[in-house]
Amino acid sequence: MVQYFSKLRKIKEFSKEEKMDLLWKSISLIGLSVWVAGCAASQVGDANLQMRIKQLERTVSTQEQAIEALRQKISIAPDHSMRSSSLLPTAGVTVSSDSRGIIRVAADPKDVQSALQKAGYYAGNIDGKIGSQTIEAIRQFQKDNNLKVDGIVGSQTWTKMSNISSSSVATLPISAE
Repeated sequence: MVQYFSKLRKIKEFSKEEKMDLLWKSISLIGLSVWVAGCAASQVGDANLQMRIKQLERTVSTQEQAIEALRQKISIAPDHSMRSSSLLPTAGVTVSSDSRGIIRVAADPKDVQSALQKAGYYAGNIDGKIGSQTIEAIRQFQKDNNLKVDGIVGSQTWTKMSNISSSSVATLPISAE
């Protein structure tokens, strides 16, 4: 490198070929410098890009968790059906379209109405249609049995409902609407 700069001082004394050689060496040196600087800049750019990708992955993960929490809150399975896949066995159990997501256990709507009727909470027809009278009976049953009053037949409600109706002991029946 020292020789290079000492030769630059005497450039007037160079022949045309030496000047061309010196020009190519200078261009090569400049090109190499630009390439090295570009590599360093791209490494910084790559690091920034990797950091941004990680931020986006965390954001997506947080959003997926929020979506899953909402799904569980309103009990929509990832396949968009109105049943909770974690509560229902998958083999041979379906939720009636009339249940509107109210029944979240392996029970037919008619069985729920029958259990409510045997327990003294439901005086309507046992038709398998979950309407306002059935939902009100579920809510009253839950209230009287110290369960979460949400109008949804989950595992705790169904267990208690099945036990009470099988023993035919009514607890605070409501009149028919």
